[in-house]
Amino acid sequence: MPSTIAQLFISYMIRILLDEIGDSHHDIFLKVDAIPSFVQVADTHFLGAFLSEDFETKSAVTLAYLNYFLDKIQGLEHDTDFIPFDLSDQYVGGLFVSTKPKGLVKVEYAWTDQISGWEITRASTALRVNENQEGFKLDRDWLLPKEALVAGLVWSINRMKKTCDQDQVT
Repeated sequence: MPSTIAQLFISYMIRILLDEIGDSHHDIFLKVDAIPSFVQVADTHFLGAFLSEDFETKSAVTLAYLNYFLDKIQGLEHDTDFIPFDLSDQYVGGLFVSTKPKGLVKVEYAWTDQISGWEITRASTALRVNENQEGFKLDRDWLLPKEALVAGLVWSINRMKKTCDQDQVT
């Protein structure tokens, strides 16, 4: 049964959506359903390189990225972590996440032009972010229940699994 905080804020979540029809530019959407609401559009173009894997479809790379994102949220303990989202050839944008009391997570969207999307991987993210910490510019921030974050990502994963299944049929 969800906690009282999660029940109050269950509609506050993060979802990631994919434009399955377009090319690998401006085709993935980070949607923060909170106050203030927020949508960031990015490219799937560098996601395979970021994950250090080859994928046959952009829905498959997006599903792998969603699982990476969920693992980062579920594994969040006491430190602040950075989850890249917008891997551009000119900058990197993403979420700084840190735990707070009562099952809450502070989520901050920030970006820097001191790192390019093609030059970081899942393995190098922490080092590159630490080296360039002062270069990040904060855009927005929220305080969200961890349970709601997980619920939104699980919703996104389930939706993407259906897309991957459809890719295999066609």
